[in-house]
Amino acid sequence: MSTQYAPTSKLAVESPKFALRTLLIVVLLASCSNVFGQQVSHVRVRPAFPWPKTQDELASANRTPSPQLEAFLNGVWKAREGGSGPVESLRINEVRFAQLGREEICMAVTFGSRFPWGLDIVCPERGGFVVTGLLDERMGLLASDLVDLDGDGFDEVISSEFAAGYQGASTPPLYWYTIYSFKDGLPHDVSPQFRDFYTTEVLGWLDRLERLVLPPLGSGSERNDYLEAQIVFTRLRYQRKILGQHKAGLVEAREWAGSATADMQELAVLTLREINDPASLELLRKLATSKNQGVCRSAVGAIADFEHRDVTGQELESKCKAPAH
Repeated sequence: MSTQYAPTSKLAVESPKFALRTLLIVVLLASCSNVFGQQVSHVRVRPAFPWPKTQDELASANRTPSPQLEAFLNGVWKAREGGSGPVESLRINEVRFAQLGREEICMAVTFGSRFPWGLDIVCPERGGFVVTGLLDERMGLLASDLVDLDGDGFDEVISSEFAAGYQGASTPPLYWYTIYSFKDGLPHDVSPQFRDFYTTEVLGWLDRLERLVLPPLGSGSERNDYLEAQIVFTRLRYQRKILGQHKAGLVEAREWAGSATADMQELAVLTLREINDPASLELLRKLATSKNQGVCRSAVGAIADFEHRDVTGQELESKCKAPAH
């Protein structure tokens, strides 16, 4: 297995005014299926340029004029949104054709204005294209999202998100990665096959962060405690997602759920929604009574996921009322 990985980029420093604006963008785009999470759509759009069919044609395809690429992608996004176009006018950052499988020569594109960034994979299929929308919250170069990790000649696609969620301008550079291979134009999560990647990019970075960042914060401070908890949270996710220890973090989630701070309670919700155990549902029901409206909404949503249903706005409003002033 190849061990040459792209370095983890650092989170850019943002002004408080910009942080507020980006939070509004996050709320807006959270309902847009082409940005958050893994979303697969089928569209019928005809490009005004030849689509590469072999690896030898990739270099030429990657020199396609930008206006043609932009026109095609705008058509893709418009078709995916039922003809209405993207919710937000999205800026294209990088576009690249790559071979993701024996029959998959696809287009990868990163887009967004500073934050959030999306990563779309567009693969041809009979009569049109299949489009997979992923996250790229690390906001690195596209070359670090398309990497042949196993040396088979085909690139894997690496999606990134903030490990404990976006928290505004002060979000620490803690990332979780999901690795996909593509077959028949569709994504397949193959993350557990690349344990070396996670040892280097996730665990190695957490070790460095503890050594370089934690000591100056001061022992016992609330900020220090929360950052330490996020590091523990990320290690536990590694145990669940990569090592297959499916109940790892249940003990820690119970402790975080009992915290008086909303940030710690949110970590509990994020952990519990990944652990299929009756104890998770019990703790989530308690967190759904939290006085913090955000924690309550997260817990109610997690409970709905366990029950294989969608949560409604009416349910959130009735169970998670804003505190009276």
